[in-house]
Amino acid sequence: MTLMMLALMPSVHAHKPSYSEGLYSSAEASYRVDDIDVSIVVYGTVTCEAPQLWLSFTGEPGDEVYVQLGVPVIDRLEDYRPSVAALAKGWPAVELPFEVPEGLGGYLWSSDEVAEPGEFFEPFSQTESWILVEDTVTLNNEGVGYLVAWDPAGWSGKLWLATGTVEDF
Repeated sequence: MTLMMLALMPSVHAHKPSYSEGLYSSAEASYRVDDIDVSIVVYGTVTCEAPQLWLSFTGEPGDEVYVQLGVPVIDRLEDYRPSVAALAKGWPAVELPFEVPEGLGGYLWSSDEVAEPGEFFEPFSQTESWILVEDTVTLNNEGVGYLVAWDPAGWSGKLWLATGTVEDF
């Protein structure tokens, strides 16, 4: 009976959470994603002292990198619009307001034009968020890549950065 009830329940999507607390503020000090397919989220606050949130991963040609950027549902963040970039070998040159590791190109997503963000409830952490960016890019080359989130206006604020779609934790 219990198994039957579980089978009839709707599926719930969640990311395995981590908290940056200012730790992952550069390529050298990035949060290491062990498997880019496994769903993870890193919550952080960008500040003047730590203006970016960095995640790193290793991939192969053809691997898909899922990119999701959001902010918690907090009144003062309703108009907060950070950006995110994905960086890897073989991608087009991209101009960013910070130093990019040598030999990497990338893709940039700005959330400036997002008028109505998506809504998301994270069951694991019991938090509500606005989703500002959600996309997938494909790696051209083997090697280390990065996801980086920041606020182009230089404002401090809470945000989160997620990758992976497979729930395995």
